[in-house]
Amino acid sequence: MTLRGLHRAIGVGLALFIVAHLGNHLMILGGIELHSAGMDGLRAIYRLPGVEHVLIAAFTVQIVVGLIQLYRRKPRPGVWGRAQWWSGLILGVFLAQHISATVLTRVVYPLVDTNGYWAASVVQSSPFMWYFAPYYVAGVTALFVHVACILWGRQHRRWAIGAAVAGPILGVVIVSGLMGAFGQVTLPPAHQAYIDNYWPF
Repeated sequence: MTLRGLHRAIGVGLALFIVAHLGNHLMILGGIELHSAGMDGLRAIYRLPGVEHVLIAAFTVQIVVGLIQLYRRKPRPGVWGRAQWWSGLILGVFLAQHISATVLTRVVYPLVDTNGYWAASVVQSSPFMWYFAPYYVAGVTALFVHVACILWGRQHRRWAIGAAVAGPILGVVIVSGLMGAFGQVTLPPAHQAYIDNYWPF
């Protein structure tokens, strides 16, 4: 199997988790409590023994294979060719940081649950918000643009444009929810301490 084929196969395999994960984030529209309840439900599945390890391994391979392909290939001509290359780069960097930060937080700060409050803690607090708010929006946008480029290449033009437009909108909605736009988000003591004490600012 070629690297491209492997990248595609892993992407298809991870699609179900990604859809469920984004769906969970959209539950922030109903408030942080609903969002947390949804995450608890999903965790009952993907935190089964071995399942989460397989997910992390799959994402790691996907990131490495994707970045290797970007290194070997220059962006194709045209808007969609360049969009596919740059969205792949942004998505790879985003996933690498997001996954490593999740694992590191669980190891170093075991009292801090890496749930919606964890994400909210960095998008609500200055100076972290100036990095993490655009970071989350960029990650979601890059995912949808990357999918849009695949759809465009398969002649699904309307779906491609729809996905490219939906990405940044969804990203802004999620971050806005974590910042309290759809209901107050009060950080639990452990998450507040994570920001107040664990960061040297």
